[in-house]
Amino acid sequence: MRRFAGLLVLLLTAAQAYAAAPGRITGTVVDAADGESLPGAVVEVVPVGGDGSSKSAMSEVNGRFTVASVPYGDYTVRVSFLGYADFEKEVTVEAPVLDLGRIEMRLDDNEIEAVVLEVPAMRTSQKGDTVVYNASAFKVAADADTESLLAKMPGIMISADGTVEAQGEEIQKVFVDGKEFFGDDVSTAIKNLPAEVVENVEVFNKLSDQAEFTGLDDGEGYKALNIVTSESKRRGQFGKLYAAYGYPKYYTAGGNVNIFEGDSRISIIGLANNLNQQNFSFEDILGVVNTGGSSSSGGRMGGRRGGMGSFLVRPMDGISTVQAVGVNYSDTWGRRDNMEVTASYFFNHSKNRNEFVNETWQNPGSQYDYETGASGAENYNHRFNARIDYKINDNQNLMLRPYFRYQKYTGTESSQTDMSELEDDVEEAIQSILGSDGSDRSGYNAGLSALYRMKLGKQGRTLTFNLDGSYSKNRELQLVEEYYYLPRYAEGMVADSVANQRIAGDSYSYSLGGGLTYTEPLGKRSQLNLEYRINYDYSDAEKLTYLWDPVLELISPELSEELSTMNNSGYLTHRAGPGYRYSDGKTNVSASLMYQYSTLDNATEYPATVAPYVNYSFNNLVYSAMANVNFDAQNTLRIHARSRTNNPSVSQLQDVPDFSNSTYVRGGNAALRPAYTNRLHAFYINSNVAKGQTFTVMLGAEYTSDYIGDSIVTYDASRPFVIPNSTNVLQQGQRYARYANIGNSWSVRAGLSYGLPVKFLGSNLNFNVGATFAQTPNIVDGARFMRSENYFDGGVQLSSNISENIDFTILYNGSYNIASGISNGVRTDDRFVNQYASASIKWVIWKGITFTGNASYTQYKGITNKYDEQYVLCNLYIGKKVFRSQLGEISIGVNDLFNQNTSFRRTVQSSYIQNSTNLAIGRYISLQFVYNLRNFGKKATRAASQYDNFDTGGSGSVGVQRPGGMPGPGGPPPHVR
Repeated sequence: MRRFAGLLVLLLTAAQAYAAAPGRITGTVVDAADGESLPGAVVEVVPVGGDGSSKSAMSEVNGRFTVASVPYGDYTVRVSFLGYADFEKEVTVEAPVLDLGRIEMRLDDNEIEAVVLEVPAMRTSQKGDTVVYNASAFKVAADADTESLLAKMPGIMISADGTVEAQGEEIQKVFVDGKEFFGDDVSTAIKNLPAEVVENVEVFNKLSDQAEFTGLDDGEGYKALNIVTSESKRRGQFGKLYAAYGYPKYYTAGGNVNIFEGDSRISIIGLANNLNQQNFSFEDILGVVNTGGSSSSGGRMGGRRGGMGSFLVRPMDGISTVQAVGVNYSDTWGRRDNMEVTASYFFNHSKNRNEFVNETWQNPGSQYDYETGASGAENYNHRFNARIDYKINDNQNLMLRPYFRYQKYTGTESSQTDMSELEDDVEEAIQSILGSDGSDRSGYNAGLSALYRMKLGKQGRTLTFNLDGSYSKNRELQLVEEYYYLPRYAEGMVADSVANQRIAGDSYSYSLGGGLTYTEPLGKRSQLNLEYRINYDYSDAEKLTYLWDPVLELISPELSEELSTMNNSGYLTHRAGPGYRYSDGKTNVSASLMYQYSTLDNATEYPATVAPYVNYSFNNLVYSAMANVNFDAQNTLRIHARSRTNNPSVSQLQDVPDFSNSTYVRGGNAALRPAYTNRLHAFYINSNVAKGQTFTVMLGAEYTSDYIGDSIVTYDASRPFVIPNSTNVLQQGQRYARYANIGNSWSVRAGLSYGLPVKFLGSNLNFNVGATFAQTPNIVDGARFMRSENYFDGGVQLSSNISENIDFTILYNGSYNIASGISNGVRTDDRFVNQYASASIKWVIWKGITFTGNASYTQYKGITNKYDEQYVLCNLYIGKKVFRSQLGEISIGVNDLFNQNTSFRRTVQSSYIQNSTNLAIGRYISLQFVYNLRNFGKKATRAASQYDNFDTGGSGSVGVQRPGGMPGPGGPPPHVR
């Protein structure tokens, strides 16, 4: 009897446990009309009879949902989605998984208007390593550009110099509906596309062209943005035109026009101003233009802000007058629409003037240089890029990428440099120099890369050919004049024959490469590839120097053998090896290991005193490995490791001294070896779709062996130093630096960012913190010198998400920098703090009356070196929207209200630290006019508030949204798959 009772209790307990066993209900929510997935649908599971609590979930970007931990029993499943009739079905959970399959939702026209003001927009979603932002969930001013929209999105940061970072990585390229937009110029792309045309923004890891063809991640990819436009905005004309005049003498005018007709799209931008504004950056192929930006230790560039501040991109030091124009084109060609063409062209012309003060501390050591001067420059820049994708047939593809760059630069500079052993003894300078420098340079480069892929029948079996070629040519004419006098107040000056010189240089180089890649499937989830690549780089350069003749008192027509050179170098590389790829939908792994054999030939034709021919050969293993793990729809981990070799340039191999900067004489080294670099990057991304939160952790490390750095010799009266390949002896105040392989360098960077909505403020909040640790080797006076840089930074940004009538952003970034080193037992330290805070607002107050204001505070404060540069910039404007559509605006205001603008930058290098102050624009009053061009389709309205996906403010609700497609890891932009 006891046994029976025990067995009965056991059976009842098992039955109860079975009844309460947790299961899960899954399914996919789609549109019944076209089968498209519906993300953001609300799925509710309610027990029949009301016993127990209900459970709910939201469908993901692919429409898939899972309701977990559902006890066995009977339930009613209800699915609701904005604008659709509710779906309801009774089900019984009696197994671990109940899959409802496709749940087809049908439109309910009678309910759309009733619910459109009640359902909030889904902010973000994630698929693989792609984060998708729903643009309509972020509110900006009616005339805002895409940059303003991006700045509000969690996990995306835009710095003062226009650099865009997402998930801890810099964005390298922007796509619009899957097509490249303005080449590699990210800032131009996001500043010239109105926010209101954007439906989704996709942040993803873009594979290289080669990897896209083969399907194997080669480690050459980059972070990219794909901007998905609303369907109703893909036909029409839109853009912005503006003009402003500032008293007493400043002006700006320009704008952008986009002409979209389905796949055929043309975008034109242009500007002219004397406010130092570059609407898009130019490519400095000559390496001669001094541009502003962050210092090597992370300092933020301040100042240089004009009336149309939103068009500021990496300005040059000083004040520039700029004319620029750019065109972007994309279309589909061919009778079968089997050829996609995108192309962009840019032209920049700028005249720059500057007055500067440079304070330089030579580290290690105590020499202090104080330089003052003025400069002027004129620069012309052309660049063209194109991409042609030709689908020959279902089994063959061809991709072509031609490009062309041209730059012409003329510049003059005059300066006085006083050198002392201590900072406080400038008036008792050990030596002073009066110098002038004039240069005229021009150059161009052109190239073409081609990729051809052929499918060989079996799925995954392919053969890919690639061919790359480039050619560049530069010309230079430079006149250097320097006069020495010692001490500073002594009468008379002495001209130095080595410093007074005319330099004529011509150089050209070309590169040819090709490769073959074969891929073979090993199953449904894995693939093997074999690759061979050959590449040859050739450089030929001559530097002809003519010195001052003190007897004739003019530049001698005789060539200086010591300071002239003619040499060429060739670098041939063979690379071969296997690769492997595995993908099961959640986990993607790829790896390749290549054996690399390379030879370096360097021949010196002139002078005869230098070794005429040097030949080296190198054997290396180079690798690339990537793992992308999608734990679930919200959590992704990406790890990437790779190695590469860095070849010395022809200028580094030229084994003759360069006296064009007599305080820092530079020498080449024909015996340089390639440096070998290992890199590791890891990213963890968590995107909480329901709460609109994004969390990112980043870790990066780099280690370089045979690092190419400087071997430095300083002046010492007790040990005269003869500069190699020269009869000149190092003088007081001079340093000699020769390129050398001097050891190993390393750096580590860690950071995290977190973005979330702050509902009670109607705003979005972004945080970011990071730390960098690095060591770079040098040799000073024969002793090894390791320079350490530790850099800690953090920032916070609060941006409004209230309505289009009030748009504000509050930002703070700060950093603490430590640079130190030890040489000959003596430790040198430099500690300084950078802080940048800003606030901006655009407010439509009443009946089209607007208030626009922005203020920023910048501080550079030295701790070991006592300096404190700080200033406040404040711009205020009152305006009125005009025309019936309110697409125009007239405003008047003042720039730099307190007249505190300055241009200060701190630069930390391995062998010196420098503070630079440059000429900057001050206070002025400005009257400006802006007109927003809007003309979408045949039935489009001109009123911005009537466009779909554009909220008119305040309610926090949106209309019906459609997803931008199925994003995925790497490859082409997710939207166009």
